[in-house]
Parts: sequence; structure tokens; C-alpha cells
Amino acid sequence: LVTAEEAEKSPVGKAREAPQPLEEPNRPKTSFLWFTSPWKVFRYVLWRNYKWTLLLTVVIFITLICLLIGLWTLPGEIMKQFTATIFGTG
Repeated sequence: LVTAEEAEKSPVGKAREAPQPLEEPNRPKTSFLWFTSPWKVFRYVLWRNYKWTLLLTVVIFITLICLLIGLWTLPGEIMKQFTATIFGTG
């Protein structure tokens, strides 16, 4: 509560100026909503910090997949070669 004298000096709601807009904030490039642009998250957060780890993981994963496919088909190929030498087909 204010006194009558203070109320007369600065009346509420009468002859007041409109609110002044704030200046545009200076935000860094990484200030964004991650769910609106997941590629920006990948680029700025993950790629900068874990570039070599990610690349090494992808290379190891591709190599492992190739080895597993080779091991999966190896018994069939061995049996083809074995039956071809025994029965003379091929």
C-alpha cells in the first residue's frame, strides 16, 4: 500500500507509457530446440565432440557385418566345393 501523496505522484494506469520491447537476444548457433532439427543436434553436439568415435564405430560396424555375412555363407560354400570334388559336378 502507498500513501495518498505517492499515489498522486505516480497514478496507476493513467498517462503511462506503453511497454518498451526488449532488444533481440544474442544467442549462439547451438541455441535451438533439438526436436525441431535433429540434424543440428547431430552436427553441433555429437559430431563436434565425438567425430572420430562415431567414424570408428561405423567402420567397425560395417567390417563386422561383412565378416558375419562371410561366416554365414562359408559353410554352404564349403559344402558346394566338397560335393563338387566328390561327385564331380560343377
